[in-house]
Amino acid sequence: MAEILFYVFSAVALGSAILMVTRKNPVASLLFMVATLASLDVISVLFEAPFLADIQVIVSAGAI
Repeated sequence: MAEILFYVFSAVALGSAILMVTRKNPVASLLFMVATLASLDVISVLFEAPFLADIQVIVSAGAI
């Protein structure tokens, strides 16, 4: 199950990162950035690294 979730969230992270770079509208780009960072947080939790996930949430909240 964890492997399937990893592939799903990896695809979401990759797709939203590509869309984040290619959008001309800054608001749409920001929303895709949030989706990218959230999926990377989930991947960190799947790798059993909760401290890294917590730090990523703090840094991404500061970036937004």
